[in-house]
Amino acid sequence: PMPLWAPPPPPPPQEPVAAPPPPWWSLLLGGLGLGSVVAMLVRMLLRRVARPPALTAPPPPPPTATAPWPAPVVPGSAMPPPGSSSRGSARTPTELRLEELAVHVRRHVEETREATASLRRTMDMQQRQYQATLTDFQKKLEEATRRKSASTSQRVEISAESLRTL
Repeated sequence: PMPLWAPPPPPPPQEPVAAPPPPWWSLLLGGLGLGSVVAMLVRMLLRRVARPPALTAPPPPPPTATAPWPAPVVPGSAMPPPGSSSRGSARTPTELRLEELAVHVRRHVEETREATASLRRTMDMQQRQYQATLTDFQKKLEEATRRKSASTSQRVEISAESLRTL
C-alpha cells in the first residue's frame, strides 16, 4: 500500500541566474563620455602641433640718412584718414590685414548700433502696449466690481407678524 502523504521531491538544481544587461542609455552615456574625453585629448594634441604663427609686427624700416627718427606729432594736428599711408603705396601685408580688420570692426559697430536702435524701438513699443493693456484691464475690473456691487440683492426683512401669518 501507498502512503497517503509523502514529502515533495527535492527541487532540481538550478543554473545560476545571470544579471540583466545594463540599460541602453547607460551604455550610450558611458560611450559618449569616453569618446568626448578621447576627442578632447586628440584636439589638444593637434592644436599644439599645428599652431598657426603669431601675428607679429613687421621689422622697422632701416633709418634713412635724412631723418633717423619719425617727425614729432603736433597736438591738434589731424591724423591721416584710414587707408592712407604716410609711407606711400608700399604697405606690408600686415598693414593691409589690419586695415581690413578695422573696416570689418567698423561695419560690425554700425550693424550693432542699428540692431540696438531697433531693439530699443521694439522694447518701447512693447512697454507702451503693456501699459495700455494694463490700464484697460484695470478699467474693466473696476467696471465689473461696480456692476457686481450694484446688482447684489437687497436684503429683505420679514416682520414677526408676517411670519405668523405664513
